Order: sequence, then C-alpha cells, then structure tokens
Amino acid sequence: MEGLRKFEGAGLIRRDGKTEFNVEKAAEWAAERAEEWYTQIDPKIGTYLVDANVVLTVAGARGQTELFIDNAEEKDLETIKKLNALSEPQGVRFNVREFSEKLHNGGKFIGVEVESLKGYEFTSRRSKIPGITPFDSSKGWDAVPQWRISLEENMKRLQQEGVIPRHLKVDSLNVGFEKGYPDRAIYDFAEEKSHKEKHGKELTDAAIPLVGLYGGAIPIYNFYAEHRNDPEIMRHQLEWETTLNKFYQSNWHQKLKEDPIFKQWRSQHK
Repeated sequence: MEGLRKFEGAGLIRRDGKTEFNVEKAAEWAAERAEEWYTQIDPKIGTYLVDANVVLTVAGARGQTELFIDNAEEKDLETIKKLNALSEPQGVRFNVREFSEKLHNGGKFIGVEVESLKGYEFTSRRSKIPGITPFDSSKGWDAVPQWRISLEENMKRLQQEGVIPRHLKVDSLNVGFEKGYPDRAIYDFAEEKSHKEKHGKELTDAAIPLVGLYGGAIPIYNFYAEHRNDPEIMRHQLEWETTLNKFYQSNWHQKLKEDPIFKQWRSQHK
C-alpha cells in the first residue's frame, strides 16, 4: 500500500528521524474519511463513526479500540464488512470480534475491533516504555501480527531481566500503549492493578470533556491524582481534546448532527 504517502497528509509527520502528530491535519483527515464512509453504508452503523474512541483511532491518535453495536441484526455484519472494505485500504480496519446471541443492554450485540496503522506507528514511536519497538505503517496490515507478538516477547524478556518491574502486568502496559494513553498513566494504572488492597493512592480520570459527547466506549484513562499536573499527561489531554474538537467542528459533522436520520439512530444507542 502507499502507506506513509497517504498518512503524511493525515497528520503523521516524520521530521529529523522523529514521528510527530499534527492534530489539525489528523482531525481533518478523520472527518473526511468518516464522511466518505458514512455516505456509503447503512446510517445505523455509520452513526458510530462519531464516537470519540473511533474518531481518535481513525485520526491516528491511538492504535486500537473497540465499539459495541446494540440491537444488532445479521445485516449489520454485512454493513461492517462493507465499511471495512472502504476503510482498510486507507489504513483503518473494522473487524467483527463477536456477534452475541446473549442479551446486552436488552438485545443482541456486535463487538468490533477498530485499528489504525497510523495510530500504531505514532503511539509506538512516542512511547518510551521498554520493549515497544516502532511500527512502520508503510508495511501494511500483514506486518501487524508479528509486530504485536514481538512486543509481548520483548516486554516479557525485559521484565525477566528486571528492566520492567516484575510486579507489573505486561498486558496492562501493552493495552494502554495500543490505546494511545500517555506512559505515565499506563504505568499508574498497571501499578494500581498490581495491588490487591488499598495502598493510600487514588486514581483520577483524565480531563477530556469531549470524549463523552456521544457516549459509546469512552476513551478515558486513569492516573494517580499526584500526577495530575504531569507535563506529559497535560499535553496528552489537550491533544485529544483538540483532535475531537476539530473533528466535531468540521462542516460535515455540523451538518450531520442536525440530520433527522442521524439523530434517530443516535437516540437508539445505549
């Protein structure tokens, strides 16, 4: 695939050996892609493209997320396949992970994993967590499985060597990084998960108001309250809030939010 040639105009910028994230370009690109995909699929599924966790993933601010479609029907599976056929060549993948016959909020549901090649590259190059090796988005989807395996192997090896504290769960570090959380918050959450009893510290939520605009799987993260003014965390909160604001202020979204069909389907989301 054209890989980075596409992503250069999508907010992923390489300069002096570093990979940077241009918030405005990333949000603009995400709004353009969402508009393109929305117009070609059933609006029932299309309305999920404005969920904050999906917006941030399409923009490349995070590598992976999930979305859960309530009141699901068999035909929704075909819509997701169509959406993925549109998005995958552009570096964003929507894969059905579960179609449940069990009740979930009153009906069947579909669990979908959303991934971004651009997001994997950006988050892997930004993180300083030991064992995380940079992903090259130009290598495409075929490179993702082996890269993920190598990450886990690297981190477990470094943990055995004492580079990563042994009491932390590698899975917690890995999940936090793929979802684009700042390193400080990832370490704090992993530390908290390692304690079975209270230990005098309390987690607090990141301050990113727009993540709750539409609900869904809200992409918020936690960190110890003592790190509230940590420069990395403050910078990250501003970056995500700005990305979402730019997306929601796009001409397409401003028109879409007043569309009767869009409003009808959004009102049915749990």
